[in-house]
Amino acid sequence: MHVFKSPVKNSAYFVYRLISPVIDPINFIYSIYGYIWYLRDLVLYLIKDDKAKIRLFDLFPQLHDKTRFTHLDTHYFYQQLWVFENVLKRKPMSHVDIASTYQMSGYLSKITPTIFIDYRPIQINLKNLKVLKGDVLNLDFKLSAGIKLYSLKFPVFSPTPPRE
Repeated sequence: MHVFKSPVKNSAYFVYRLISPVIDPINFIYSIYGYIWYLRDLVLYLIKDDKAKIRLFDLFPQLHDKTRFTHLDTHYFYQQLWVFENVLKRKPMSHVDIASTYQMSGYLSKITPTIFIDYRPIQINLKNLKVLKGDVLNLDFKLSAGIKLYSLKFPVFSPTPPRE
């Protein structure tokens, strides 16, 4: 959560966080601008291609997609690179992924049998991918000695004590 030096900004941000799940005032303002460029681009397209036929009910404005850069969640991006690189190096017999991303588990299932555990499990049937409902504090199986868990959100721990 972002914290501002100004109490007024903190209060405004608090109100924004409370109402944005229902109506996001920032997205609302950007949407008005989005309709302007959407309609302009639509007219330009129709002028450019006089044979183009667009039915009204086929229109589906994507008002927040016209960006200069693709949004990147760096937390998950770098986590996935790190995990994939380490799984490739270590060549484990299997991989257990707890609450990272379903994409990562899907990719890993192509190189090693993978179990994906999440509060909200995906409904998918993929070879080498087993999906379970759960969380890191409430697993339905025991870890064997020598198996390590790595996490960016929790301290790294292992069922076996480290060697001295």
